[in-house]
Amino acid sequence: MLDLISQLIVNSLMLSGLYTIITIGLSLIFVLMGILDFTHGIKILLAGYISFWLISWGSHPALALAISVGVMTLIGSALYAGPVKRVSDIHFTTLLVTLGISYIIEGLVSIYQPPQTIIIAKSVTGLTVPLSIDIAGLKFSTALVETFVFSLSIIVLFQLLLKRTMFGITLRALVEDKETTSLMGVNPSTRLLLSIAIVSAISGVAGFFYMRSFGGTIGDWTLILGKAFALTLFVGKTTNLQALFLMALILAFTENIIGTLISISVKDIAAVIVIILSLIFKYREV
Repeated sequence: MLDLISQLIVNSLMLSGLYTIITIGLSLIFVLMGILDFTHGIKILLAGYISFWLISWGSHPALALAISVGVMTLIGSALYAGPVKRVSDIHFTTLLVTLGISYIIEGLVSIYQPPQTIIIAKSVTGLTVPLSIDIAGLKFSTALVETFVFSLSIIVLFQLLLKRTMFGITLRALVEDKETTSLMGVNPSTRLLLSIAIVSAISGVAGFFYMRSFGGTIGDWTLILGKAFALTLFVGKTTNLQALFLMALILAFTENIIGTLISISVKDIAAVIVIILSLIFKYREV
């Protein structure tokens, strides 16, 4: 029993890193603009598809990852500078516009790639690695270990960006008092565009490692988006990545324990229940 619990904790820890980088971008957009961006999930899946196609055509996985990051940066920036910025002051309209864009992208991708499960089987290093490794009697998925290492690196770098750079300081100032910060010479539109570019780049990384760890179809963006939305709402309008990671860990542990002890088919239902209860508890006095 102790071995099972230890294995569940290890698996959950690995998975929570992925959930955190999936949510970081959406959370920052919510903090800065007060909106939930429906294009976030489709950008992650699109990045995974781009990486998969490039690797299938013979590209090195690291190159495929870099190209996916670059493409997502351009797409995210273009979407913000184009349709999203024009309606960003009207939150409901923004939701409808970003939802519509997501369906358009899904439809276009489906023309060239019929909905089917794909998976990135190669390590980002390009080396052939075993599916899992045993350490002290515990099995570690090499894909999830690779994902966790990259996720942890991004979390640390993102935290440093927010706390130790002038860009991060001005971002946090904009969150606290946008009008006063603007009077001090900070251009909110420029800062927002750069922020969108950064979080879109992170979406590119998240997409690669999502497909590397689990595989999926282009239609999975709604499931990814649902979990990211819930984590974002739980953390609220704050850049507290520690709280985000902790909630992601709880979500991952719930999925793993239900999937292992009951059935993998109901793990997402259990995750939704945990999310709903967490949100009710958090906002019970609001």
